[in-house]
Amino acid sequence: MTYNTHSGRSFINPKTGNQDGHIISNYINKQQADIICMQEFYNNPHYKDIRSTAGEAFHFTKSQQGPLVIASKYPIIKEGGFGFLNASNGTIFADIDIQGKVVRVYNTHLKSNEITILADEVAASRDLREK
Repeated sequence: MTYNTHSGRSFINPKTGNQDGHIISNYINKQQADIICMQEFYNNPHYKDIRSTAGEAFHFTKSQQGPLVIASKYPIIKEGGFGFLNASNGTIFADIDIQGKVVRVYNTHLKSNEITILADEVAASRDLREK
């Protein structure tokens, strides 16, 4: 499962209007995913809420390169990643031991909004030369 938390905006409780880490935790638990990749997880204060709701069933790796998290019900035996130049985006990976077989999972967050902005500018100007 992959989930972009939109910098915490997806943590809003519709009943109270306040941020609540259990909103996403409950959603994740309902999906019964074994591996979860989350993007835009900027030092989120609800990280502990998610860990406590998910329980000890999940192993977590958190990116040093940007706002990325990989959570797995299976042990994470190796992790790494890299950031993109001039961006808070990047890629992380986790080698996960699934019943004796190691699987590498990547979590990547791209700067898609900047691509959209550039595409809109090109369309408006009708200038198709390389930018």
